[in-house]
Amino acid sequence: MKRGGGLKDLLRSLIEQITLDPRSHECQINYRIGVDLRNKVASPRGVEPLLPP
Repeated sequence: MKRGGGLKDLLRSLIEQITLDPRSHECQINYRIGVDLRNKVASPRGVEPLLPP
């Protein structure tokens, strides 16, 4: 990764917003991370037993 500009571009792509409370100096970082929910569920387990009794 390039120094300087490349790192800034990476951080801009990952961070949506940074909020700093001037009184308490608390910082909140909102990340921009996409979540693809398609086909991300567990495999269904049928009624049949996995191993013979």
